Amino acid sequence: MQNQNRSLFNSTILQTPQGDYQILCTIEFNSYVSIHHAFSLSTHKKVVIKFVSSEYEFYENSIQSCEIVRTFSHPNIIKIHDYFILTNESSNDLLVIIMDDYSDIDMFYYLRDYGRLSEFEALSIMKQLSSSLLQISQQGINHRRLIPENILVRRDCYSNRECTQFQVAVTGFTSSSLINSQYSSIQTSNLINDDPYAAPELISTKRSSTLTDVYSLGIIFYQLLIGMTPREYNQTSIDFNEDPFEGEVWNTISSETKDLIKGMIDVNPNTRLTPEEIVNHSALSNINANKIEHQRSLFEFLDDIQFDELDYEMT
Repeated sequence: MQNQNRSLFNSTILQTPQGDYQILCTIEFNSYVSIHHAFSLSTHKKVVIKFVSSEYEFYENSIQSCEIVRTFSHPNIIKIHDYFILTNESSNDLLVIIMDDYSDIDMFYYLRDYGRLSEFEALSIMKQLSSSLLQISQQGINHRRLIPENILVRRDCYSNRECTQFQVAVTGFTSSSLINSQYSSIQTSNLINDDPYAAPELISTKRSSTLTDVYSLGIIFYQLLIGMTPREYNQTSIDFNEDPFEGEVWNTISSETKDLIKGMIDVNPNTRLTPEEIVNHSALSNINANKIEHQRSLFEFLDDIQFDELDYEMT
């Protein structure tokens, strides 16, 4: 997105066929994607507006994914209220996506600034994320970018500082594809080069699937518990023949939880757990989705952080 488009985003009011929006501030701005906090002048609610240039290599993916994700009504998937295309004869078209203003905090920032979660907190988050992955896969979508930056975190009850309940939501569908579509093959190495969340078969074949999403979610699960990815934990590029579950920290993790993670990051996609198997795994069966009781660390972090100082990306 060049200067011609920047003037659009810097305007105080964005006029669209679906209503007018006051642009409040910019979250991210690069050559192909621009994300902004905004206020709907018709509904009087805060939203996030994402602009995607037609020059973006996953532009067609974004349109297809929006069409499906817009129909979702899942508490752990970001709500897309609407999308449309702005055409311009003198410049590139823009896909405009209007979403919930869910949170200013993503899991990347929490892990970076605060460290790993307790086992109970990590399982509670995985209960929610596994449910969202099941919904995504059942509707025929490969997310392809399940990373901490694309997991938003918010407290359920901001008015009560004693509240110990929180939700997470998956976002970042602009790189997604339909399962078995022509776009499920990643044509660029930029998306997966040195990506610790990329499944081995995605790196080798450049083709995504529901099981590559499972692997990515498993690496996130590992990171929630340990505070780093297996690659970082071993301090070298991960050797998929080694066991990344050795070390003193793992002595405090239950065997059921370790079994779940191992099944999710199985290097063989044929024996890797499916979304259905994850949801029904015994490690998650006793976790009450969306509710965390008697766990304070995440909320102490949310209380302390200064939202207006964040400079994060939702990609």
